[in-house]
Amino acid sequence: MSAPITPVIFGAFWLSLYGIAEFSLKGIPAGHAGQVLGLFLYAFGIFTVIMLIASFRTNVVIVVALADLVAAYKRVVVPHWPLAKH
Repeated sequence: MSAPITPVIFGAFWLSLYGIAEFSLKGIPAGHAGQVLGLFLYAFGIFTVIMLIASFRTNVVIVVALADLVAAYKRVVVPHWPLAKH
Protein backbone atom coordinates (compact mmCIF):
# COMPACT_ATOMS: atom_id res chain seq x y z
CA MET A 1 0.00 0.00 0.00
CA SER A 2 1.37 3.36 -0.89
CA ALA A 3 0.84 6.53 1.07
CA PRO A 4 -1.39 8.33 -1.51
CA ILE A 5 -3.91 5.49 -1.48
CA THR A 6 -4.65 5.80 2.24
CA PRO A 7 -6.38 9.22 2.06
CA VAL A 8 -8.42 8.04 -0.93
CA ILE A 9 -9.67 4.96 0.91
CA PHE A 10 -10.58 6.85 4.05
CA GLY A 11 -12.04 9.72 2.06
CA ALA A 12 -14.35 7.14 0.48
CA PHE A 13 -15.20 5.96 3.98
CA TRP A 14 -16.35 9.46 5.00
CA LEU A 15 -18.37 9.85 1.80
CA SER A 16 -20.05 6.49 2.31
CA LEU A 17 -20.72 7.25 5.97
CA TYR A 18 -22.38 10.50 4.90
CA GLY A 19 -24.41 8.60 2.30
CA ILE A 20 -25.59 6.09 4.88
CA ALA A 21 -26.46 8.77 7.43
CA GLU A 22 -28.17 11.05 4.91
CA PHE A 23 -30.03 8.59 2.70
CA SER A 24 -30.12 5.04 4.06
CA LEU A 25 -30.85 5.63 7.74
CA LYS A 26 -33.95 7.67 6.95
CA GLY A 27 -35.70 4.61 5.54
CA ILE A 28 -34.78 2.34 8.46
CA PRO A 29 -36.83 2.17 11.67
CA ALA A 30 -35.23 4.06 14.56
CA GLY A 31 -34.65 0.85 16.51
CA HIS A 32 -32.47 -0.57 13.75
CA ALA A 33 -30.52 2.56 12.78
CA GLY A 34 -27.86 1.92 15.42
CA GLN A 35 -27.52 -1.64 14.22
CA VAL A 36 -26.91 -0.54 10.62
CA LEU A 37 -24.46 2.18 11.61
CA GLY A 38 -22.65 -0.11 14.06
CA LEU A 39 -22.32 -2.86 11.47
CA PHE A 40 -20.92 -0.45 8.89
CA LEU A 41 -18.41 0.99 11.36
CA TYR A 42 -17.47 -2.47 12.60
CA ALA A 43 -16.83 -3.72 9.04
CA PHE A 44 -14.69 -0.72 8.17
CA GLY A 45 -12.81 -1.15 11.45
CA ILE A 46 -11.91 -4.70 10.44
CA PHE A 47 -10.73 -3.34 7.08
CA THR A 48 -8.59 -0.78 8.91
CA VAL A 49 -7.00 -3.49 11.07
CA ILE A 50 -6.17 -5.45 7.91
CA MET A 51 -4.64 -2.30 6.40
CA LEU A 52 -2.67 -1.77 9.62
CA ILE A 53 -1.24 -5.29 9.44
CA ALA A 54 -0.36 -4.80 5.78
CA SER A 55 1.33 -1.48 6.53
CA PHE A 56 4.00 -2.97 8.78
CA ARG A 57 6.30 -3.22 5.76
CA THR A 58 5.94 0.49 4.98
CA ASN A 59 7.15 3.52 6.87
CA VAL A 60 6.37 4.39 10.48
CA VAL A 61 4.10 7.31 9.61
CA ILE A 62 1.53 5.09 7.88
CA VAL A 63 1.66 2.52 10.69
CA VAL A 64 1.08 5.23 13.33
CA ALA A 65 -1.72 6.84 11.30
CA LEU A 66 -3.53 3.52 10.85
CA ALA A 67 -3.00 2.60 14.51
CA ASP A 68 -4.61 5.91 15.45
CA LEU A 69 -7.52 5.15 13.12
CA VAL A 70 -8.00 1.72 14.71
CA ALA A 71 -8.15 3.37 18.13
CA ALA A 72 -10.60 5.97 16.84
CA TYR A 73 -12.86 3.33 15.28
CA LYS A 74 -12.88 1.47 18.57
CA ARG A 75 -14.06 4.62 20.33
CA VAL A 76 -16.75 5.25 17.69
CA VAL A 77 -18.03 1.68 17.25
CA VAL A 78 -18.32 0.71 20.92
CA PRO A 79 -21.14 3.20 21.67
CA HIS A 80 -23.11 2.10 18.59
CA TRP A 81 -22.63 -1.65 18.79
CA PRO A 82 -24.73 -2.28 21.95
CA LEU A 83 -27.67 -0.75 20.06
CA ALA A 84 -27.56 -3.76 17.75
CA LYS A 85 -28.48 -6.08 20.63
CA HIS A 86 -32.17 -6.26 21.52
